[in-house]
Amino acid sequence: MDDRRGTVERLLADYNRHDGAGFASHFAEDGVLRFVVGGEIAEGHEQIQAAMEEVWRAVPDWKLEPRGLYDCEEAVWLAWTISGTHEGEFKGIPPTHRRFEMLGCSHFTFAADGLVARDDVYHDALTLLGAFGVLPDPEATQPA
Repeated sequence: MDDRRGTVERLLADYNRHDGAGFASHFAEDGVLRFVVGGEIAEGHEQIQAAMEEVWRAVPDWKLEPRGLYDCEEAVWLAWTISGTHEGEFKGIPPTHRRFEMLGCSHFTFAADGLVARDDVYHDALTLLGAFGVLPDPEATQPA
């Protein structure tokens, strides 16, 4: 677990620095970053870097706070909270300037060399879509 924990911790440091090349370097050459909720898949360093840089352009203060790191023999699970403000266009969605906090987790599997083979990302899509203005703000729809 120590090697895998170290890999995940270094990956998170690059993630929170918004260092796309650094983040992607923690993946195997044929590594996969999959956003399960949206069905998006980035394969290889270039696609992984590009996918993350797109997110960080839209939410320049995007920050991930770990809530727990769990070794499950063949995989490592990371529970996290992400926060940020939607300040830039994302997949054609204009900025809403809304702040959000979203829960999620990442399921990491590793290649023989200790790099990430696959990161399956699960997150609270309703919160994100609300912040991006695609869905109504849940607080605005609550009865008074």
